Amino acid sequence: MNKTLGMGLIAACTTVIVLAFALYGLFHGYFDHGDFSVLSTQRSSSGRFAMVAKRSDNDALNNDEIFVVMGDHIFSPVELRYALHGPSVIFSTDHDCITLKWQDPLHLEISCAGNTISKDEINGEQSHSDNVSIKYVNIADVNSTPSPK
Repeated sequence: MNKTLGMGLIAACTTVIVLAFALYGLFHGYFDHGDFSVLSTQRSSSGRFAMVAKRSDNDALNNDEIFVVMGDHIFSPVELRYALHGPSVIFSTDHDCITLKWQDPLHLEISCAGNTISKDEINGEQSHSDNVSIKYVNIADVNSTPSPK
């Protein structure tokens, strides 16, 4: 009886560990088979890189995802995948009009050239990232409340 109980506990623990790793991988991009590429980069005078990146997937029915991340180097496709599924995405949308401009080492401007992006077209938006203030041009502020009529 003790041997059966011991084997059952080992099986249960193994199942929990495998499920924990699978969930971690699922929510950190390990199973994301999309194609990742850097579309443009802007380097600040302090050496920080802001990147507009793209995730495309020929098998999915949705549009490409365009997102902005920052780092101390230009990210590889693998690093972009991990960044997209982590907390470091500054801005994300389906629009491919995104341009970047450093105003100074602590202020980054993200704009949509020739177009505007409304709140419902934004997948994610931050106002600060790693001590850098983010300014948006032609992009709605998802944190603003509508003015009363």
